[in-house]
Amino acid sequence: MKAFINCWYRNIINHGFVESLTRINANGIELSMDYPLPFTQEIPDALIDAIRREGLEVGLHLPWRELFLASPIPEIRELSERIISKVITSVTSKLDPLYFVVHLSTNQSWCGPKNKLCLEAARMSLETLSQLSDELGIPLLIETVMDRCCSNEEYLPYLLMHADPGKVGVCLDIPHIIERRVKRWKVIHNPLTIVNDLPPIMLERAKVAHIHGIHVPGPYTVITHVVPSEEFLRELMQAIRSHVPHAGVGVLEIFKDITGRDINIRELRWVVSYVRGGDPR
Repeated sequence: MKAFINCWYRNIINHGFVESLTRINANGIELSMDYPLPFTQEIPDALIDAIRREGLEVGLHLPWRELFLASPIPEIRELSERIISKVITSVTSKLDPLYFVVHLSTNQSWCGPKNKLCLEAARMSLETLSQLSDELGIPLLIETVMDRCCSNEEYLPYLLMHADPGKVGVCLDIPHIIERRVKRWKVIHNPLTIVNDLPPIMLERAKVAHIHGIHVPGPYTVITHVVPSEEFLRELMQAIRSHVPHAGVGVLEIFKDITGRDINIRELRWVVSYVRGGDPR
């Protein structure tokens, strides 16, 4: 499996970030199109040049904050769709991404009987965006996120069944599924239990996996995107390797340790090694 590092605007304004990835043997980056990118700030030419110079590959995480592709309010959904479509077109002209990651979400607390309105909104957005990404020859992946609808393990299979498997896949985030279960049911499931529970269509369509640790300091409190313990990383990678046959990229979304301290990219070398098939530490 290839190991990518999640990359935000705060990373790329730091001198030497891209070069540091090659020193820890990362294969590429998942670049987050998060404000101000690419709304008021263009992707820096220096970043594009460095990516090419270092021979790194790129995945693109499309914007999601304040954008609701599953909103039952048509004007909000349509505007979100137009904004994200514009980002897809503008960014692809500068980079050659392996994939796009998208959130199908809404912030509504009630979306009609059994969320049918939100699911239909998500389906329409997905149809438009997947057609655009297919024209560009780049797969569109739906991330399993914590939002109410429609990318969780309950509703995502429905959307996948109504989407072309050649155009739409999954970005599987097992730690977020664990987080959702803790907050809903106060139970902590290990990664192997999660993949054994998930509908087969989610596992079969998963092309990318997000890799990060979890910390559960209280019954309904979960902290994610932390450095994983060796035990958790071993369990997570075992679950992915044994049950997610088409996941070719593991993206490290690791920002802090469990104390809240910002981590240095060098500290992720051992995680990169294990994701790529080596031994931890």
